[in-house]
Amino acid sequence: MDAAPDYQTAIQACLEELKAYPRTAFPVDYAEIQTNLGTAYGALAETEETKKNCLLAIAAYEEALKIFTPAGHPFEYAMVKNNLGTVYSTLAGVEDLAANSHRALEAYTDALKVRTRGEYPEEYAMTMHNLGIVYRELAASEEKVMNCHRAIDAFGEALVIRTRADFPEDHAQTQAERGKAYWVLSFEEDKAGNCRQAADAFLAALTVFRPEDNPVDFAATQGNLGNVYRTLGTIEDRAGNCRRAIEAYHKALDIYTRDRYPVEYARTQSSLGDEYWILAGLEDKEKNTRLAIAAYSEALHGMTAEEDPLQYELLQKYLEILRTGTAGESISREPSNG
Repeated sequence: MDAAPDYQTAIQACLEELKAYPRTAFPVDYAEIQTNLGTAYGALAETEETKKNCLLAIAAYEEALKIFTPAGHPFEYAMVKNNLGTVYSTLAGVEDLAANSHRALEAYTDALKVRTRGEYPEEYAMTMHNLGIVYRELAASEEKVMNCHRAIDAFGEALVIRTRADFPEDHAQTQAERGKAYWVLSFEEDKAGNCRQAADAFLAALTVFRPEDNPVDFAATQGNLGNVYRTLGTIEDRAGNCRRAIEAYHKALDIYTRDRYPVEYARTQSSLGDEYWILAGLEDKEKNTRLAIAAYSEALHGMTAEEDPLQYELLQKYLEILRTGTAGESISREPSNG
């Protein structure tokens, strides 16, 4: 269901309320409305006009922070700072990754001056989780190893509070993000060790994420688990890790159907084809080649040449190689860790 109209309605309501509650006469009400306005713009930025709505959210939160100061309203100040960090993180995904990531880190750090583990444990864990995501994403552009370690440390802090017993879904979300950080780190150091840490984190998340209750989280985590096994297979137990990756990708495809999730369906089928092709070079060549062809063909059904011309052309090339038997050896490329 498209939530955009609901967010637009909330934005209009906030703008109307601001006319009745000017800052000079009703400072706290004004700040609360600006906070709600920022939240609505931030949510809308996830679905449309990301840059524009992020900038509007930031402006609203900055207005709220003129009233919600650390001394006068510490809880509200920390909440707005946390939300501001999230908006900067969203903006970093579409513009100036490094600069906006650093702005997000600064906002989260300010929030943590109030959101201590002892006084506000749940809020502390939330902000630590968010901080970890930004560090992991920042690793794509600078200090890859250091930022991966910072991310892992932040997720570890969040997990002190977000235990499976007390906060199962939060625990699973943080474990899933932690797994991504370990996987990215595996491309830079201790590939086997960090892949195993990543797999352990994803498997921990999957003790909570179930297809019937958390279908999208379940599918995404299974896909990430498949990527980890694929990477691990480049250095040890190639056939075994191929089979583990294949199993994980198939579980993801139970959710990622062509009709409902065409992009994820095509990407996962492409990865599945890669693994079957690799496995064909190790065992049961004829059967696994057929399965690779079937997976690549399905991937092509989930995309168009206009949407992703390079990948579309590549898959057609793979199919030609497999069908004509001109491949000398199976492929060995790893999934992107970007």
